[in-house]
Amino acid sequence: MKMKYATKVSGGLSGFFAPYIAENFVFTGAIGGGITVDRGVYLELSIDYHNSKNGVLVENYINNTKINNSCIAKYVT
Repeated sequence: MKMKYATKVSGGLSGFFAPYIAENFVFTGAIGGGITVDRGVYLELSIDYHNSKNGVLVENYINNTKINNSCIAKYVT
């Protein structure tokens, strides 16, 4: 199952909308959203998790690029 967390941001970290669920995605922001910062950078965080023989496997993506959990803050700064 993939969960996509997205919100449209304008002029700072505000403007969150009510969550909704569609097509196995859970959004925390506007439809078609992501995070757009003042300089026009668009970021979309998605979390893909599924069961494996070693337990639950969690993979994180920003703009469809797989990243290590510890790199999220580094990626967006």
